[in-house]
Amino acid sequence: MYPFSHSKCLATVRWHAQPLLSLIFDSAPHLDIFSIKFHRTLTKPLGDMSFGYSVGDVIAGANLTCRLIGIMRETKGASVEYLEAMSELSAMQQAFIQIREIRSHGMLPAATVNAASHIALSSMETIAKFLERTKHYQRQLEDPRAPTFQNSWYKVGWTLYKSHELRDLRVALHSRLTSVQVLLSAASHCMPLPATVAQYQVDGQNSPALSTLEPSLPLSPPGDRSAYSRDADTIQNNSHRSHSSSPTPEQDGPMAETKGASVEYLEAMSELSATQQAFVQEHAQKQIEKAKIEAETATRERIAAERKAEEERVRKHAEAMRQAEEKGRSRSKSKIRGRDEGR
Repeated sequence: MYPFSHSKCLATVRWHAQPLLSLIFDSAPHLDIFSIKFHRTLTKPLGDMSFGYSVGDVIAGANLTCRLIGIMRETKGASVEYLEAMSELSAMQQAFIQIREIRSHGMLPAATVNAASHIALSSMETIAKFLERTKHYQRQLEDPRAPTFQNSWYKVGWTLYKSHELRDLRVALHSRLTSVQVLLSAASHCMPLPATVAQYQVDGQNSPALSTLEPSLPLSPPGDRSAYSRDADTIQNNSHRSHSSSPTPEQDGPMAETKGASVEYLEAMSELSATQQAFVQEHAQKQIEKAKIEAETATRERIAAERKAEEERVRKHAEAMRQAEEKGRSRSKSKIRGRDEGR
């Protein structure tokens, strides 16, 4: 048992969270809606806090993010902005998994878990809209009536995204990731997170400062929750089958401890590390190829400069020889003319 009572635990979370939240929202006034929600959440008695979101909602968020990542990673040779947006999506998927693990362990106060769920699930509208836009772009390139364009998404799909679309997605997700991490970091001062949760800690991304973030979307899901409930209903229908089936080798560790999860959720967890590793390897390979091309270009330029210098030296030498021959012939003619005049 932990030496902290629920009241002392919640008081410690409040004491640590308030300075951090004040620091963030003083530099980003447009996030006051988050500040108000955090204040109400952290100051509300633990017994009065009700969970506004189910486990199915959190898993639906992970599944939605997984589907978007699965489509976006099918195109190769993407730009830096595209890869940064993918990195933020992977971090958001980690956040959903992290919140799911925290809920299953029940080691943090309900107020803290509910606030983290509230922030993370507010990104589902942004992700859903971007997923629809991505599917629209994919349909444009993969028209079944044009067989010659079946591989166009793989080759040039990423070029259809505008820079501001990728930037808006990255900024919107990063603001929520930062808020979730601040809340969980404050809670970790009260009690350490379980090992199966701590491994999903989201690292800070190279994104704009908090003062440059745009206003976030409303914290509560829209009135029409069909987009959310559709995934949640699918997960709930599959929960009994997933719970009764024996774990596969891919479900060892924290995956084996997640009960009642859908197949898509388990696949998202198993593919997360491989996906991030593929992004890193692809980015490193691009940097290596870029350095190789630059080295080859520098070598070609050096060889061309040396060749040009050699040609210039040969030309000057030939010009000097020609001028010397002309001078010799001119002197010979002058001598012959002088002898003829002397006769």
